[in-house]
Amino acid sequence: MNLRNLLLAAGTLLAAGASAQVGTGAKPSFTAVISPKLHAVKTTSTMVNGTVTTVVSRNEASPVVTMLGGARNSREGDGKEKLDSIIQTDVYGTGYATRQLFEYNDAGKENKRRIYYWNSASNSWGEPTEAYDYVWSEDGLILSQQGLSGGQGIRYEYKYNEQGLGIEQLTQQLDASGQWVNVSKGVYDYDDRGNIIEEMVYAWSGGQWVQSVHNIASYDGKNRQASYEGYQWDGTKWQGTAKADYVWFDGPNPDYEEGTNPDRMTFKEDFNWNGTGWEPYYIFVNEFYEEGYLKGQSEKYWDATCQKWCGQISDYKYTWKSHKTYDEHWAVTLNEMWKCLPDSTGWLYTSASPTTWTYDDEGNREGLYEFVSFQFDDEGNKIGELRNQRTYYGYNAANQKTWLLEQVDNGNGWESLFEYKYAYNEQGLQTLSAGWDWVDGKRTPNIMSKTEYNADGQQVLSISYSGGSGLSPLGAPAARRSAAMEPEDEEGWTESSKREYFYDNGTLVQSYNYRWSNGDWMTNQGQEVDFDFDVSAEDAYFPEGWTDPYKINTIDDLYGDGNNGWLKQRRTYFYSKLVPTGIGAAVTAEDVAVKYAGGNIEVTANGDVNVAVYSVDGTCIRRSSEKTVYIGDAPAGIYIVNVNGYKVKFVKD
Repeated sequence: MNLRNLLLAAGTLLAAGASAQVGTGAKPSFTAVISPKLHAVKTTSTMVNGTVTTVVSRNEASPVVTMLGGARNSREGDGKEKLDSIIQTDVYGTGYATRQLFEYNDAGKENKRRIYYWNSASNSWGEPTEAYDYVWSEDGLILSQQGLSGGQGIRYEYKYNEQGLGIEQLTQQLDASGQWVNVSKGVYDYDDRGNIIEEMVYAWSGGQWVQSVHNIASYDGKNRQASYEGYQWDGTKWQGTAKADYVWFDGPNPDYEEGTNPDRMTFKEDFNWNGTGWEPYYIFVNEFYEEGYLKGQSEKYWDATCQKWCGQISDYKYTWKSHKTYDEHWAVTLNEMWKCLPDSTGWLYTSASPTTWTYDDEGNREGLYEFVSFQFDDEGNKIGELRNQRTYYGYNAANQKTWLLEQVDNGNGWESLFEYKYAYNEQGLQTLSAGWDWVDGKRTPNIMSKTEYNADGQQVLSISYSGGSGLSPLGAPAARRSAAMEPEDEEGWTESSKREYFYDNGTLVQSYNYRWSNGDWMTNQGQEVDFDFDVSAEDAYFPEGWTDPYKINTIDDLYGDGNNGWLKQRRTYFYSKLVPTGIGAAVTAEDVAVKYAGGNIEVTANGDVNVAVYSVDGTCIRRSSEKTVYIGDAPAGIYIVNVNGYKVKFVKD
């Protein structure tokens, strides 16, 4: 197994299930791998009608526990509540299903996690099916972590520099004899701004470390990757795997939306390894106007014959360039496209895509886009042009798309392919998306969704519809109709699914999903969450990766029972106070202490006591006024002891 596959497998193994409790009953990912961090910046370019849309990806993992920067936590044991366990019942609520147990160090960092499945035959939890252990430094940096499951295991150890940045990761696996054996080691170096500039990965072979991967990077003044070089050791020498240089645009970004990456690449050059060194291969360029709007794009391939950037590698890889023209509102009025000749001796003006816009007094606009391709003879002489595709657009004053209609010339006139309409509320949130296809000359509903929001912009209702019977065309030119929904637009739809959302304290607490069947809404899936809004996530201790904003008491995952009712699978969350080590097993609150040992619950308190012992489902199994209560005959599980109103949870194995 190579290093990358091994690390991916490790990420699968370390799926322990504490984070993202709300919204899913599935086991969330808990990835603690810092797999090789240096990557070339990847761009995905898609040319549509002469326009290339480029998406830049950093291609870096975002682990929950990471040696990059370290998961620091300065909290000390201060008596705050900590999540000790999560018990899940079966879907019928009649028995146990799973439990997760968590332990913490004195600083409130999780150091143990165990996962059990209920064995109905033995009426016990048995041994844990998954076990995770974590070791932290005094500064809250992860020093080691390991996961065991089904006889397999993986372990990571980390080292840091004085700035708390990870400089080494050691990876080990559990072998057939149950011993930890080395697998790989990553060593990292940084610049003075904390960016990784060098990575050396070693593989364990024959009792020694063998160099395997060497990656190098540099960054500009804004910490954007400026270069990347990757090498792999072939046993005798380093072979290049990838090399690229990058330049980024520093001007304004009028299309920037909050929460998105504002960086835009203006230049990328890729190199190929020829066996002994790097040689040029590919260049991608974005050009921008001073105002920040895209001016043009180009892809260039190196022509080794004539030694210039004007080559053609295949039918799909060739040198091209494009240019955009805008009106005074910065709406695109013309896209132009050129393709380099195969012999790199000149350019062909291959297509032009004009768009004509009309505006109303409120700033709304409608446009007609046409794709015009030029035809040439074998000698490159233009012999004609073809206009066989056009699109009608509508935008509101906020530059949100309200309408789209796509048409093609089928030889007998314009034929509509599909149409979409969109609507928005005063908050700028989309409330409608509706799409139609034209099938056999009929305008046919395809898919539609309607959404409602509360005053805080949170979704409260979403209904999806599927297409029903076909509708007749609305007459040529259909595209000139209003972008607003018209009465006939509401025809031919059938309800498909419905989602309802309910909030408390600005937090989602209930969600219900229904499916449409035989003229009625039928239960499908849902979730109900009981939060303790008096305890925020910062005011308690939770396992690593916890993402919910408040303490959770219970979560009911709902499933349709087939009779328009709900089956509930409950997860119950149990907490206790975080007490520093050295106090023993006793849990203290003022003058009351409770501990469990040898089948007995032992209570220490001043004066008389009223003791009640409850199982996890709320059943009272013992009541006593004595300070020693025997429960050795009770089944294994989680129990709650109530002493004069003070509650303590413990696990009976």
